[in-house]
Amino acid sequence: MTLESMYDLGQQPRITETFTSISTGLPVDPTDITATVKKPDGTVTTYDYNPGAIIRDSLGVYHLDLTTDQPGTWAARIVGTGAAADVGTVTFYVRSDPTATSVNYLSRDDLKNTVSLGGSYADPDIDRALAAASRAVDDACNRRFYPDANANSVRYYTPQAFDRILIDDLLTFTSLKTSQFGDGTFTTTWTLNNTIVLEPLNASADGWPYTRIKLNPWRALLGFPHWAPRSVELTGKFGWAAPPAPIVQATGLVAKRLLERSKSAVGIVITTEMATRISSSDPDVRTLLSTYIREQIIL
Repeated sequence: MTLESMYDLGQQPRITETFTSISTGLPVDPTDITATVKKPDGTVTTYDYNPGAIIRDSLGVYHLDLTTDQPGTWAARIVGTGAAADVGTVTFYVRSDPTATSVNYLSRDDLKNTVSLGGSYADPDIDRALAAASRAVDDACNRRFYPDANANSVRYYTPQAFDRILIDDLLTFTSLKTSQFGDGTFTTTWTLNNTIVLEPLNASADGWPYTRIKLNPWRALLGFPHWAPRSVELTGKFGWAAPPAPIVQATGLVAKRLLERSKSAVGIVITTEMATRISSSDPDVRTLLSTYIREQIIL
């Protein structure tokens, strides 16, 4: 089986396998061909020939085109049966999108500069370290420091009292509706800066998201239905516009130490669990994250 060892997210690698006769060594068509592909998240997909995604190029030569929609390590296996019984296996790595606005708080090039690495040979380890470190920072702070792709995501909450609702980090507000009878029908609409206000009041000016909604008792005739679970429907854009500098620095420290550990011991695979242990035990990382740690919302 032939394949390059590394691809960028969105590329379409072609897996090619040549089947030969067990007795003569010459190309020959198998009786049947199947392929299984395992994505980085563990999802396994099976592909077939005639009809199917596996294509015959010539006598004994077949290929399968894939679309790489996840960063990380992929594995593929093609099995032929009959006169050309054979098995071909391959693994390859898909790099994360360096232009993505979503998940990693430090770029690959920035981390390379930090650890004085050149070339692309270490890109798989760097990508794993960046992803693991970013998710460990999220876990340590009980929040994530990137914005929703959707400007109008919908989330549900239970008010903590008749006059306040603790919410996930909110960048922009679209609407707030409540189910005043707790029946799941959201018929009461609240008006921003009239019946309700977002707090902290100057969060946006300071580069922070909003974290709670407060009732304006002078304008509202009703209070929030705090006695009813899941009685609030909030629509807006959640998350952070960009990671603050201390978050970026903490991510770099964790990722750098993950790379050092993977280099010092053969066979160590970088994981989020490793990154979590570093972020919780390293005093420098704890100091950088301390201002951004948020208590989990209890619904």
